[in-house]
Amino acid sequence: MSWLGAKERKWEWYKNTKPCYTILNRHSCTNINCNYAHSLEDYETAVKKRNFTIDLNIVNQFKRLLDDIDEPSLKRQRIY
Repeated sequence: MSWLGAKERKWEWYKNTKPCYTILNRHSCTNINCNYAHSLEDYETAVKKRNFTIDLNIVNQFKRLLDDIDEPSLKRQRIY
């Protein structure tokens, strides 16, 4: 399957309009070709640019991610 032409343009159109679930689950993404949002700012910018509706569930997931990074859970604190 070729990614040239219409499919590539469609993929570029939707870039960063969905969250990167690897980021949400593992806090890092090693895929250099990932077209999903890696931050709340990326997501909000892409959605507003294309006049889509911001999904508050995705916003909350990114906020929880930031909270996890800033303040580890009690389970994580016990591990360290």
